Amino acid sequence: MLILLTFGGGFLLFLYYLTDNEGFYRNMYHLYFSSLNNYHFCCIKFEEVVDYYNNLTIDNQPHNVISTPKEPLHENKIMFSYEPYKTEHQLSYYNYAPNANMIEMSKNPILFLKSYIDDDYKYFQFNDISLNLNCFLPLLPISKDLFIQIEFIYNGTTYDISLNSIKQFLVNKNIIFNKKFVIWFMKTQYNINVKDNYLIKIIDDSINMLEITDKQYILFENNGYVIKNQEE
Repeated sequence: MLILLTFGGGFLLFLYYLTDNEGFYRNMYHLYFSSLNNYHFCCIKFEEVVDYYNNLTIDNQPHNVISTPKEPLHENKIMFSYEPYKTEHQLSYYNYAPNANMIEMSKNPILFLKSYIDDDYKYFQFNDISLNLNCFLPLLPISKDLFIQIEFIYNGTTYDISLNSIKQFLVNKNIIFNKKFVIWFMKTQYNINVKDNYLIKIIDDSINMLEITDKQYILFENNGYVIKNQEE
């Protein structure tokens, strides 16, 4: 029966090819790319499921699951989160290029290239999914601590920003404290919903006192930093 169905289906496709050659190629083309997109989508969802179960603690795992330590896999990853930045998503760096268009830019995501450098993970912020990220690899960490104090002031409240929470972003050519970064950072670190009219006060390693407004950001370059306006 299976053989008859196989030959019958093949015969019908052959007739379709003979009667409508152009339509046959057009539909085969659409079928191929539809199958390819579905395959990549399933790969992404499978990675999310695997990551979820790998990150379960012993207390919330099913009783019949034996938890074993996971070997550290220092693979580059693309991390992204959609506004209002409550949930983090990730893509393997090697799966990113064919799947970049699956990141919904209309949802205003914040995007990071995550890379393991000098026994630590570093995060490089980028804004355009069409960028060739290979030109930024390997990431070049800043060779010294640039800041000794950071305060975030919003709605009359001052928050002391942990220097350790900023250290992972100290990478040459990286940017921090742009508006999207600030909104994401304060949401994930302090669960605060930030909009406009905030102020960041910084004392750097040379005891210079700086102020960053919601119209500015910091760019790291040459193992130092410069303050830029948002439109630059």
